[in-house]
Amino acid sequence: MGSDPDELAGWRGRLLEEATAVIERETSGRPARFREALLAAAEHTRPPELDLLACGAAAWSGGDPGTGMPAAVASHLLRAAVSVHTALPGFRTSFPSCSVPVHERFDEGTALLVGDALVPLAVTVLVSRGGRHGAAMVDDAMEALGAGGILAGISLELEGRSTTLTDDVPPRELWAGSLGRFSALSGARLAGATERQMDQVSLLGLECGRAWSLMGGTPGLEGGSLHELNLEAATLLDDARTLAGSGENGGMLREIVGCLRNLSPSDPSDLFFEPGAG
Repeated sequence: MGSDPDELAGWRGRLLEEATAVIERETSGRPARFREALLAAAEHTRPPELDLLACGAAAWSGGDPGTGMPAAVASHLLRAAVSVHTALPGFRTSFPSCSVPVHERFDEGTALLVGDALVPLAVTVLVSRGGRHGAAMVDDAMEALGAGGILAGISLELEGRSTTLTDDVPPRELWAGSLGRFSALSGARLAGATERQMDQVSLLGLECGRAWSLMGGTPGLEGGSLHELNLEAATLLDDARTLAGSGENGGMLREIVGCLRNLSPSDPSDLFFEPGAG
């Protein structure tokens, strides 16, 4: 796949369509308000490019981008779950623009339930559409969410720690990088990538996720200025682009990296609900 912004826009639309279809199918007969909140969470979780790393990784591994779509959908649902939960009162993460305040449009109880429900919906996608890779992808997803990933990163951040207990890895690497890694790894896995390819593209996904969390991040985080954080994000994206390579198969990954570079998480347009809307 070449580097084509219009083609990437088409994949964004397909991702949201498939995520919406999963929610509508799996929650048929459930209360309308609950289903509406689930759909709103999926619609407002940004940026979809992080989830489309799965499709880009599938193409980079020699497959068709669509081969990675089940992983992209699962990644989107998992990120929506985290984004809804971290927007709830009491969470004070350093990445407010990664949160989706469903509770402002509905209520806190509904938001909590929505965040909880999105995780098993993602697992359902991986099991039903992952084929022989389904179990491995579920393991990857739980690793991204669990003690070595998002839950660890958020808990450390809530405690005010700037690094993990055992090394100098900042919580943001666990918080925001793990789902980027999951998306890229799972897309490559679905395309039949080699172990070496999966290791390489996992690093690319990790760097993209971390870069997104840094762009427009809270000034003063870990003593760094907003300018310094943006420079660090740019370096991570440069590294990710290098990992994507210059070949035709890496075109979609390069396009995704370019889109992430041009996004601004601190811009609330199209990222947040308007309070009281609905």
